[in-house]
Amino acid sequence: MLTSGGLEPVMDQGGGGHSVFARAFLQTLREAPGSTDFSSLFGRLRRQALLRSEQTPQYGDLRLSGHDGGDFIFVRTK
Repeated sequence: MLTSGGLEPVMDQGGGGHSVFARAFLQTLREAPGSTDFSSLFGRLRRQALLRSEQTPQYGDLRLSGHDGGDFIFVRTK
């Protein structure tokens, strides 16, 4: 599960045409090495969003959902 915040309200703007979270997500992907898993990227994304807003992005397994584990893998093609 990936969310742009916890129980607090999240910003829909403030990221130069995107939300603060979307901007942090896109910037983190741009700076990522050729291939990486999202667990490795999340710390940077979270920090960028925390520095620019009062929201705290969340990432982890969804409890009691039958989730078997795994992660998102991003591979740069260009």
